[in-house]
Amino acid sequence: ALPILFGLSGLLVVALALVHRQLLFAVEAKERERQLLVGEIEHRSKNVVAVAASLIRQTVKDPELADTLIKRVCAVADTRGLMEESGTEPVSLRALLAAGVVQPHGIERVVLTGDDVQLSAKQARALGLVMHELGTNALKYGALSEPDGRIAIDWRDEDGRRICIDWREQGGPKVSAPVTHNFGSRLILATLKQIGAELTSSFPETGYCYRIVLPREA
Repeated sequence: ALPILFGLSGLLVVALALVHRQLLFAVEAKERERQLLVGEIEHRSKNVVAVAASLIRQTVKDPELADTLIKRVCAVADTRGLMEESGTEPVSLRALLAAGVVQPHGIERVVLTGDDVQLSAKQARALGLVMHELGTNALKYGALSEPDGRIAIDWRDEDGRRICIDWREQGGPKVSAPVTHNFGSRLILATLKQIGAELTSSFPETGYCYRIVLPREA
């Protein structure tokens, strides 16, 4: 009976090893298929951005406005590089801010503070565009328009239900509340509305301050 038991145990081990091997091959095949699809999506995305940029330059006669629109399109496309190209995986808020604000403007001018939290892909795409707009505004009119200007971005998770992001500028020119909302401001508000986020703005003389509050997604 004992040899039979050993024999059955050996057969079971072999069977499990074969099943494991088949599963491993299946996973590898799926990964190769996914990478192929990712490459195709990335290639098509770049083509779409290039076509959009060409159409904008042909349609918009003001070169500065055309460049602004193209940069906005590129900001949305670039955010995708932080994600799984399936567009569904969570995205690190710190990584998004590092790529969207710190990298373009310099680590010596932008300080990030906060425990890392995860955003949904939809939230990341929206915030990527918003951060690009805020950074552009800071460069044109705010703290980054002066050599000693700095931006501090702090964030925190509030009770696991909301993420609160504070953008504070210092060292730039004296600022005041705008009389009207320009296109960039309207774009920020509309983009945040899509993800159920709220924006609160304040304009102390020391620099522009913004607070973005967005709900945590399950």
